Amino acid sequence: MSSCPTAKLLTMTALGVIASVAVARASQEASPDPLPQLSSDRTYVLDALMERVLQDFSIPGLAIGIVENGAPVYVRAFGVRDTKSGEPVTVHTLFNIASITKTFTATAVMQLNERQQMTLDAPIASYVPAFAKSPITVTQLLTHTAGLRDMRHESATDDASAVTDYVTKAANRKPAFDPGEGWEYSDTAFNVLGAAIESVSRESYAEYIQTQVLTPAGMMESTFAAPGADSNIAWPHTGKWFVRRAPSYPSDRALLPSAGLSASIGDMTRWAALNLNRDPVLLTPASYEEMFRHRLDSGWEGMAMGLGWQLEKRGDGWLPRHAGAEHGFSALLTLYPEQRRAIVILSNGETTPRIELRKLIEEVLAGQSYVPLQPPLLLRSDFQWTLGGLACMTLLLIAVSVGYRHRSGR
Repeated sequence: MSSCPTAKLLTMTALGVIASVAVARASQEASPDPLPQLSSDRTYVLDALMERVLQDFSIPGLAIGIVENGAPVYVRAFGVRDTKSGEPVTVHTLFNIASITKTFTATAVMQLNERQQMTLDAPIASYVPAFAKSPITVTQLLTHTAGLRDMRHESATDDASAVTDYVTKAANRKPAFDPGEGWEYSDTAFNVLGAAIESVSRESYAEYIQTQVLTPAGMMESTFAAPGADSNIAWPHTGKWFVRRAPSYPSDRALLPSAGLSASIGDMTRWAALNLNRDPVLLTPASYEEMFRHRLDSGWEGMAMGLGWQLEKRGDGWLPRHAGAEHGFSALLTLYPEQRRAIVILSNGETTPRIELRKLIEEVLAGQSYVPLQPPLLLRSDFQWTLGGLACMTLLLIAVSVGYRHRSGR
């Protein structure tokens, strides 16, 4: 009789163990693979190097994003967004990404092409009547082979008339060369594409990009709007040798398609991952293939063109990338398809050594030995202090000399 409770207890215990093992196994099978992470030692090294670059190159603010195995693993911010206020840069701070905006414009064109609302080989005149006498095609605008020269444009208006005025002037200017017969990097080409997007979608360029590109991409912080007084935005700082706060933030509705987007490093790292993974939330695989396919060699050594994206020669292949340099800002976005890696660099200064900084990051990620970047002589703080001391001493000597002559004259 006494053995029955013991048997029951053993049976229940055995069933409990079996159930626990089954639950654990099911949980293990159901859980997704853990997200890739950057090792703590590499994170530490990168943090230290970025802080050093910030100081050595007199960069006000800097933000870095890294994607590994198709997912963000390093999103960091350094320095200040405004030297006047001293407010720190965060991963949510917005930087003007300058010409990297062109990759968003190219994505919009490819979306409209998928919907058969635009055709890549069609004359731009089909969508922008101001070019009625021009044979320029959509593809030629995307590859900087349309011959459209850049031009200054300053408008006090923020309505459609600014775009109309800009496009009319662009259409009436003498081209640098016949369409398709040369290559010249052109902001104007992408501003004209922006006008075409407005014409086809019947929305402003900013509205279309917001609803059809930024929102689907999950880029909820990015904007084309001019910054408000309380915005978490990195203010531009100009100067190659002596950095100073710029008096204004770049903003012109007609120029938005070429260089008008402001984005956080978090959003831009997400943008890099979406394009690296060819995420269908934005485009079909065929459209990504068209954008990243080598179309022609550019006028820059080691660089070619896809559609909207620059292609940088690396070994036997090409890296899709785009650089950005606007008044008081510099940026660089690079995709490494074979490694499923991406690197994003944003800064609110013009002294940022983007290419050298990217190479340094590559070396750290590869576990290679590296040499910290050396700033030019005029950017070195010890040299600036020495120069400042010499200037003060010179002024003092001049003052003493003038005073002595004044007394001698009496």
